[in-house]
Amino acid sequence: MGFRRLQKSVFVGKIKENKAHLLDTKLSLLIDVAFDALCIVPISQSNVEKINNIGEKSSTKWLTAPVPSSQFL
Repeated sequence: MGFRRLQKSVFVGKIKENKAHLLDTKLSLLIDVAFDALCIVPISQSNVEKINNIGEKSSTKWLTAPVPSSQFL
């Protein structure tokens, strides 16, 4: 399971549904719900292909490129 950092606390990555549920469970135990929030948003492949990036890194190649091991959770 690998994720890429998009912003300071925004990550994107591919994950199977059962592993997403496990990750959700584990992260829920780590956050303080009085101060923190966690939002997991499933995006279909067809919607990934519709992502419109504007700016210096305007390609969505980062979505399909292999994630370096240093970026694994």
